[in-house]
Parts: sequence; C-alpha cells; structure tokens
Amino acid sequence: MATILFAAMRALVSRMFFLIVLPCAMAAGQANTSPATVEIRYCGVQMGKPPLKYLSFNVTMHNPGARPQWFLWPRSLYEQTPGPMKENGVDGAEIFAGPERKVMVAQFLGSIRLQPRSAGGFQALLLPAGATVTVRDFSIHFWGDNFSPLPIQVVIADHVLIGSVPVDRWAGAAMLSARSADVSSRHITMVRSKFTRRRNELPVTVQKSGEVNVPNALAKSCE
Repeated sequence: MATILFAAMRALVSRMFFLIVLPCAMAAGQANTSPATVEIRYCGVQMGKPPLKYLSFNVTMHNPGARPQWFLWPRSLYEQTPGPMKENGVDGAEIFAGPERKVMVAQFLGSIRLQPRSAGGFQALLLPAGATVTVRDFSIHFWGDNFSPLPIQVVIADHVLIGSVPVDRWAGAAMLSARSADVSSRHITMVRSKFTRRRNELPVTVQKSGEVNVPNALAKSCE
C-alpha cells in the first residue's frame, strides 16, 4: 500500500511541476514581446428583422510581436448565453479583401463559439509582425433586445487549422494583411468563398497565444 501511495504522489508532483513550468517557459519566451492590443469604438446600429441588429465599430489591431498573429472576432452575439451545441466546427468561409489587398478579412461560418454568447462562427484577420491595422465600419451582428453593455473577447492565435490544414491553405487564399492599413469595410469586397461539399462541419484548432477582453465595446464612441 505504501508503494502504491508513493507512486501516486510522484505522479501528482510530476503533473504539478509540468503545469507550473509550462507557463514560466511561455513567460520567459514572451518577456521581450508586448502583447497584442485592440482598440474599439462604437459607431452605431442598424435594425434588421427583429431581434437582429447590425452593430458597427471602428477597430484598430496592433501586433507588436515578432511573428504573424491571428485576431479572431465574433461574427454575431446573443443577448443570453445559449445552450450547448451538438457540433462545434466550421462548414464554410467567405474571404474579403480591401483595396490592394492591404486588409484581408475571413468570415468563418458554422457553430463554433469563441466566447460564451457567440451565435456561431468568427471573423479572422492575420496581421504580420509589427502591424497596425484599422478597419472602420466593422460589423458584429447581435440577436436580442438589449445589447448594452456588450462584452467582447478577441482571441489572439499563432495558428488556426480547419481539420488538420492551415486555414489559409484550406480556404485557398492568402490572408496576410499589410503591415499598415486603414480601410472602411464599405470598400472591402468578397474575393473567394469555400464550403464543405455536404455543408458538414469540420473541427477547428486554434493555437491560442492570448486574448483581449473588452468589458463593454460600447464604452467609446466614434468621433
């Protein structure tokens, strides 16, 4: 019995050591790199078929790191946290490009939720190292009556895979935006779309490197 107890304690200590060392190693590797940041200003709302609302924002993303980073935004949000979904994947993508392809925005469709109140899917921008990109009139859909306050979580990721394939290769489009850009979504047009053959959902792997939590995306207004 003593031998079994000793072995169990060794295993537990080993797991605890791994959990402690891993964050320390990550912190050491990121010590000289500032975290990605997001600035967001609320510009207004357009009413859709009740209870749908189209919220408009000016968003600025900064990637001060030494490698490209994905900024993953919700496509649409619910007023109340929805129940569990049977699936949690992606069945299609629509790729949008700004003038001279300085800004690339990918809309991924499906049931995947990157935050609790997500209504499914996400919007993705890939910024190169040292980039600052602004998208004006950036849209997030809202299903419900009261959207204030509006907490938003932006996931920062090193890599995004659809199935086992990098997302840009799966979609068949280069998605890296320019290092510096300021564009309105009114000047962004769809350049490509792709859907699974039977509209079945594929699993998504997000290699997350951080997140930006905005307590209330309505707190600051567009000038």
